Amino acid sequence: MGCVEAGQPEQIVEEAAHPLRFAVDALERRPVPGHVAGLSEGEAGTHLVETVTVDDLAVKLGAPDVLYVDVEGFECEVLEGAKSTLASHAPDCFIEVHLQMGLERYGGSLKRVLSFFPSSRYLLFYSNGCDGVFHQVEPNVALPEKRFYLVALSLVNDRGLVGVNAQD
Repeated sequence: MGCVEAGQPEQIVEEAAHPLRFAVDALERRPVPGHVAGLSEGEAGTHLVETVTVDDLAVKLGAPDVLYVDVEGFECEVLEGAKSTLASHAPDCFIEVHLQMGLERYGGSLKRVLSFFPSSRYLLFYSNGCDGVFHQVEPNVALPEKRFYLVALSLVNDRGLVGVNAQD
């Protein structure tokens, strides 16, 4: 599948397709990415944006090979809307996890983000973003406590074989 720019303010990928309100920059009169205002109708200083799920996009355009998620705290909502795609196609994923920078504000948690990537289907790596080094996620090793990058590499190939060196 080709690249789909679904993270732009005019089309947001989420767990369920419904309108979402973003704050509006008073000077530029346009939505401010990453500043969700709420769901109430007609809220002053906001812009209503339609949303779509990854699963809906996968049905319409085909399953992605790679899923890139940078949604300023809405990671769990996006991944919830990608459950079917993650389960049936296991795309590689790159996720900017916004710990202490929005994730908790929208009801998410690190535990919930990680739950979308079972160890039977994914190898997980993380980076704090400062040194550019990625480390494998291990059961008893603490992850960064602030925003970090998570890479989930699929162990499932296009024939359903599981394993790092699954034979074609």
